[in-house]
Amino acid sequence: RGVLIFAAVDGKKGTGYSALQMAQMMQRVGAHESVMLDGSGSTSLVINGKEVTSSNDGRLVLANIGIRTSN
Repeated sequence: RGVLIFAAVDGKKGTGYSALQMAQMMQRVGAHESVMLDGSGSTSLVINGKEVTSSNDGRLVLANIGIRTSN
């Protein structure tokens, strides 16, 4: 059974991660494959309806990825 890992890097307090840094971090946490999406100021991570990052700078979020599980 596989594990799905989501990561959102908040770059407001620094420079964020480069593609290489993100790949290295995903390898450290055990990812076998990964995809890096846009990491701009509109990045947000929401879990169970609660926003757990504060990187959204007020811009509209035009693209979303959603994962829904059935319990």
